[in-house]
Amino acid sequence: MADVLQLAEASVDDDFFALGGDSIAAIMLCTAMRHRAYMLRPAAVFSQRTPRAMAAQLAPFAAQEDAPAGAAPAPLALSAQQRELLLRRHGAYGEILPALPLQEGMLFHAQTAQGQGSYNAFTLLHLDGDVDAARLHGALCTVLRRYPQLAGMFDLDAAEQPLFLMPAQDAIPSWPWQQHDFGHLPLAEAQARLAGLQEELLAQDGSTARFGGMLQAALVKLAERRHALLLVVHHLVIDGWSTPLLLRDLLSAYGEPGVALAPLRTSYAHLVQRLAQRDPVPAQAAWREDLAGAEPMLLFDAARASAPMQEYTLQLPASLTARLQENLRARGITLNVLMQAVWGQVVGVLAGRDDVLFGSPVSGRHSEIDGIEQQVGLFLNTIPVRTRLDAAQGLWEQLPALQQRHVALMEHDGLGLAAIQREAGAAALFDTLLVVENYPDNAYLAQELPGPRRPAAAHW
Repeated sequence: MADVLQLAEASVDDDFFALGGDSIAAIMLCTAMRHRAYMLRPAAVFSQRTPRAMAAQLAPFAAQEDAPAGAAPAPLALSAQQRELLLRRHGAYGEILPALPLQEGMLFHAQTAQGQGSYNAFTLLHLDGDVDAARLHGALCTVLRRYPQLAGMFDLDAAEQPLFLMPAQDAIPSWPWQQHDFGHLPLAEAQARLAGLQEELLAQDGSTARFGGMLQAALVKLAERRHALLLVVHHLVIDGWSTPLLLRDLLSAYGEPGVALAPLRTSYAHLVQRLAQRDPVPAQAAWREDLAGAEPMLLFDAARASAPMQEYTLQLPASLTARLQENLRARGITLNVLMQAVWGQVVGVLAGRDDVLFGSPVSGRHSEIDGIEQQVGLFLNTIPVRTRLDAAQGLWEQLPALQQRHVALMEHDGLGLAAIQREAGAAALFDTLLVVENYPDNAYLAQELPGPRRPAAAHW
């Protein structure tokens, strides 16, 4: 527990949440126990809270797995004609995988949003010092060999469902790369040119139908010994959890050029196949029970898709933030659950009802499949959050029940949103989202490049 919470020590009777634990840390603790051949469920972390109490909930990990250790899941059932069609269309390819639930929905929207660049994610890394451009590009290509799924592609009509094709192992493309030198310009103008390049790259659709088509990278010289690296990756193949993993490995590969990165515990193909073969019945039952009697909550159903977007920022004072965190830790409540209650009150007032629904993204990384925490990909899912708050009661007193519901559904958050909505008998359950960003750090910002060079900052 001390390792997960990055503490020097922790006693067997210390409270996990009082020491700063949250939902992500609970997932990481369960993962750490799997690596030691024990199964610990997130629900047990929330209910038991101390190492002494959690120990009583441990079970051997091997007995919990849904397939023998190392067993290869059955491949997709495609005919020889379908495989030949894929070969003619796309050339040599590697594994053929099913699209993950969120990928299926995003593929549809990506195809209908051509020209809007709506589904690109970016990372901007500032580098202080002398940067070797060829070495940096080589490091990106090393990362791509570790995570070849980033260079994968989709085929939408060779089968009844969308297919994800991995590149052939001996034909993984280079990470698309460009360089720009704005160092001769005044710094303010150079930064403006960088911002323009960022907007330009984000606006490009990329190609989901060719290997390497969902990737871009640009190294920009802003001044002497001052560079910016812009990485653009389509959201179809990456999520927020993946970003620290990618940057950690990029800096490691730059620091040791020509040295292969350590092998991962589980390949992406094996992981996706295992995820696709999970029994959906328990999750379907859990969501049917949770959403029984719920009515869809569509606050902006009549809004125009082209309506202008507005942003509002509210920053809490440091003193108030500290008091909130202290209170949350004392009660064993996570920030995510508190925000669920707050957002539930907001949309409840807008809708004039107490029983409200909104969506919330989840990491999708709590699965019992070993190695999922190490892989880059779109394992993210969006699930409904249902809050039923009583105006006659204090908010703090209602949070434990809300957290209990949250914990109970954590083990069922791998069911795709479309399937969840089918169980609820609705085409759409909500049109507002609460996003609480909380990613594992992986300490990538603490790494230094060789010599005097080091990354100054990274922004997702």
